[in-house]
Amino acid sequence: MYHDRVKQNLTCPDVQSFMPAGLEPQVRWYKECHLMKYDYPDRNPNGLNLTFAIVLSAYEGQYTCMASYRENGRDFSLTRTMRVKVVEAPERATAPLIIYPTKRIVYDRKPGEHLSLRCEVSFTFLKDSPQEVWWAIDGKHSDDVTDFKFNITTTEAPLPIGGTQIQKILSVPRVTEKDLKRNFTCFAQNNRGIVQAQAVVRIKPPVLRYTVELACGLGATVLLVVILTVIYHFYWLEMVLFYRAHFGTDETVLDGKEY
Repeated sequence: MYHDRVKQNLTCPDVQSFMPAGLEPQVRWYKECHLMKYDYPDRNPNGLNLTFAIVLSAYEGQYTCMASYRENGRDFSLTRTMRVKVVEAPERATAPLIIYPTKRIVYDRKPGEHLSLRCEVSFTFLKDSPQEVWWAIDGKHSDDVTDFKFNITTTEAPLPIGGTQIQKILSVPRVTEKDLKRNFTCFAQNNRGIVQAQAVVRIKPPVLRYTVELACGLGATVLLVVILTVIYHFYWLEMVLFYRAHFGTDETVLDGKEY
């Protein structure tokens, strides 16, 4: 059933062909083995039809209809069980949405390090539509690349209202400098269109030794200045008295008086 559609019927199948013509059976509807009466909003039993006033994803599940009738003095009952799945309406289906990679994520690696690139795509439900996801390396489909060693793993996960999320991870155990200069692009396609996103891969710049030494030296100098400033701020009077007591001149030399 299509999500958010109004007045959709779930019909009890293959019942009337077993009953005499013109006979109206008594029908009871069950949801997950619970009789549907008044505590099932938006779903109204109406004979062989269960009418959905509006279809919501919460209404997915197993429905059972039990049709009872009497013929030639004997009672008969027919039971049919159906599973309802709620999917996106065709007019709301869109082209694939690439979640990863994005321009905000940059893969900085050194030669010899491990590289793992994630291509994650979300598809809305679209009946009879292909859901294709692939990596292109330097403009070539990954299946056609022979001069580059890598692995690709694929996982799929269901999304609400019939959607699908597909993830392809491209892994390189030990990248070379040449590999880090390649172009890695994620592609996705369905009947609504094709989209792409490039993974930004760069060579990690080396950290220069003199830069670290300069930063450490500057930090030590600033710390020393701060410590000396604090000491002077709290102990300046003691420092003055200490200096006068040990290094000051004798003020009694001139006139014999000491002030």
